[in-house]
Amino acid sequence: MLLPVILHAQSMRLEVLNNGTGKDSSYYDIVVVDENSWFACGESGRITSSATGQKIVAGRQNIYEGILWSDTLLIFAANQGVVHTMNLNTSEEKTFLFGRYGKKCLYSMVNTSDNRILICGGNTKIALSQRTIPRGFVAEYDPFYNKMKRLKHFTMKMLWKIKENDRNLYALCYRPNRTEIRKSKDGKRWKKIARIKGLFHDFTFTGKDSIVLCGMTHYSGSSMGIVHYFPQGTTDTILSTSALWNCLSTPEGLFFAGSRGSLYYKSGSQLSEIQTNTRSNLYRIRFITASRALIAGSCGYLAWLILE
Repeated sequence: MLLPVILHAQSMRLEVLNNGTGKDSSYYDIVVVDENSWFACGESGRITSSATGQKIVAGRQNIYEGILWSDTLLIFAANQGVVHTMNLNTSEEKTFLFGRYGKKCLYSMVNTSDNRILICGGNTKIALSQRTIPRGFVAEYDPFYNKMKRLKHFTMKMLWKIKENDRNLYALCYRPNRTEIRKSKDGKRWKKIARIKGLFHDFTFTGKDSIVLCGMTHYSGSSMGIVHYFPQGTTDTILSTSALWNCLSTPEGLFFAGSRGSLYYKSGSQLSEIQTNTRSNLYRIRFITASRALIAGSCGYLAWLILE
C-alpha cells in the first residue's frame, strides 16, 4: 500500500480554467491538435475547443474518446453507436449512427501505425454501471466510407481500453472483479497475456513489453485506487483515493488521475500527491507541450498542470 507525500508547490502547479462546481457536463477526454489547439469532449455530446468555445454534438450522446486522424479529421466515439467527425480544414461536421451498435457504447479508440481506426466497447448499460451481459467488441471504423466492421466479439467481457505499442494491439477486458490484458496483431485474434484482480480503467506503456495499469479494487463505497505493473505482477493500493481513471507515462515519470480531485505523480518508487483543491473526478491528463498538461474531469473541470 502506498501513502503519497504532498508534492512541493514550486515543482508543479495548477491553473484552473473551470473549477468543476455546479451541474456542468463532465469531460471524459482531450484531443490535442497542436500546442495551441485542443478539444475537450464528454457528457451529453459536449465539446469545448480552445479556439471556438463550446458546442453540443453527437445527438447529445456521451462522447467517451476522440482522436485526430491524418492531421485534419477529428473523430469522436460516443454512446449508442454514434460517431461524430469534424474536418479541421473545411469546418464540416457530421454525425453517424451505426444501427448495429445502437445499444453499444463506443468506449475507446486507437489510430494504429498503419492508419487504421479501431474502436472497442460493449453494452451501454455497463458504461452506466448497470448489471447486464457485456457483449464487448472490437470494430474497425472506415472514415472514407463511414462504415464499421466488427473484428471480434466478446460475449461475457466488456472492453474498456484499446491501445497500440510497437505495432501490437493491447486491450483491457473486464469481467466481475477481474481484468484481462489481451494482445493482438490484427484486431481479430486476441491472446490473453494476464488476468489481474480488480477493475482497471486505463494503461500506459513504460517499455516495449512493460505496462502500468490503473483502476479500482471493486465497485463499492469501500473501493481503493490500484496500480498494477506488468509483467512484474505487482500491485500497489493507494489508500487516499477510491479509483484511478487515467494513467500516463512521461520522461519525468508516471501521472495518475482519480476520483474526488486525486492527482498523483510517481518518480521511481516515490508517489507524490498534487494538490488540486477540487472534489471533481479527474478523468484525463493530456500533455499539450513538454511542460504543460491539460486535465479534464467531472462537472466541466478543466485545469492546466504546469511543470516548472
